Amino acid sequence: MTTASLPIAHLAPCGFNLRDEVGDVGELTATIREHGVLQALVVRPAGDVYEVIVGHRRLAAATEAGLETVPCQVRELTDEQAIQLMLVENLQRADIAPLDEADGYWRLHHDDKLSVEQIAGKVGKSASYVRKRLKLNDLSAKGKKALAAGELPVGAALLLARIPTAKLQDEALGSMRSTVEDPVPLLEARQATQRYQLPLAGAPFDITAKLLARAGACTTCEHRTGNQSELFDDAPSADLCTNPPCYDKKRAAAWKARAAEHKAAGGKVLSKDEAAKLFLYGGYLNNRDYVELDRPPGYSDLPINSKKKWKTLLGKDAKSEVVLAQDKSGNVRELIPRKRAIALAKAKHPELATKPKKAKADPAEAKRRREAAIHRAASQAAIADLVAAVQGDGGEIGISTWRLIAEAFADGSWSDTMRDVLKRRDIKPGSDVRETFQVLIDAGGEDDAPLDTGELSALVIELIVTRNLYNTWGDNPAKRLEQACDLYGVDLAQHRKAAAKRETKSKKGA
Repeated sequence: MTTASLPIAHLAPCGFNLRDEVGDVGELTATIREHGVLQALVVRPAGDVYEVIVGHRRLAAATEAGLETVPCQVRELTDEQAIQLMLVENLQRADIAPLDEADGYWRLHHDDKLSVEQIAGKVGKSASYVRKRLKLNDLSAKGKKALAAGELPVGAALLLARIPTAKLQDEALGSMRSTVEDPVPLLEARQATQRYQLPLAGAPFDITAKLLARAGACTTCEHRTGNQSELFDDAPSADLCTNPPCYDKKRAAAWKARAAEHKAAGGKVLSKDEAAKLFLYGGYLNNRDYVELDRPPGYSDLPINSKKKWKTLLGKDAKSEVVLAQDKSGNVRELIPRKRAIALAKAKHPELATKPKKAKADPAEAKRRREAAIHRAASQAAIADLVAAVQGDGGEIGISTWRLIAEAFADGSWSDTMRDVLKRRDIKPGSDVRETFQVLIDAGGEDDAPLDTGELSALVIELIVTRNLYNTWGDNPAKRLEQACDLYGVDLAQHRKAAAKRETKSKKGA
């Protein structure tokens, strides 16, 4: 390597310059006019000229400043060495865009076969920083577009990039509200992406087994948060699966094997349709024909209440009676016909079959029951008077009544429902969404005038129809929305057609 002052006329950009444009060099030109080129360009011989490997902006500014020569380091470099040097120099720029930085690290890692630690050493960054920037390359096309446009901060983009498929990333991105003027807050991005992290503790399959041909045990999988601690340094647990599609496939494979084994042993397995009728949303068993082995008997099952689970009460006697079912969340549930379970429990535990003599009433309990009876009786009487008063008022609903109705509907609404209502009014939910919503009801928001009767009645309708957007069970979850649209003359069918067109256009463009 030699250092020399070379004529600008003998310098030429290399054929694989990674920067298409040098950008605005006005300030740099002024500096060079006053002080000259302080840092030498890196060039390599190329016939009668020298190719510029590092220093294209300095060359452009020196040319603009009218210099005839510039200081250069002359090196003998192969194309591979030149590209690597150029990448490292670009990656050290203060103004480099996150996606350009991620692409540069990817080239060094995959094309030049440099380890993350080697890249970190060359660019003066930590290995953790490099790994996180590399992860941005996994962003979906929509995610990259939002990041480049400034709608998605780098921290939020990294949370999105950790979701394993473009489809799920776009789903999570769609749940975030983002604009250039109001980028996605990191807290909102974290809330939107955490539902794609599934706890391995209590998973309905053996996390140490290889259930799928292309996936090993969860304990050693790269998608377990604990196995990528630098990338998931914010995860609440080391035992979270960040690959929901793989999790679902393992759950399905485990259920298939478990059901086949149970059938082969002569046991009964409920079909998907049969199981769907048993379990409500959230997995609650809503059926009087079965009891669940993993739960204690109900108050009406046995004369004497037992806190022990059916599994413990019945012991080995339960094995041949078990009916397997899979709930809507994919969890395996062990059931036994209720009548059979009660008969087995009474036969195995005679002491549970006879109700003991009634013990002497506890004075404190008697007092509590008396107060509860008084409260019920007084409430019933007050409600009767209240109904009469409202009817006598001619059915007119004043602003105080509308506020009471709005508060009642808000109390029974999902947090997501209230968050949607607030977003439509450009109100950012605070740490307590219900508290923020109460401010809306009481004062119309932090800086606005209190809601009038029309606004409060509209808010009530909005709560009713928005709440049903999250009730995906049932024959027609949009029933209330359809009724309200018919009542107020809103063309819901036209909105559905427009939404379908946008979705089709979006898929074609993806």
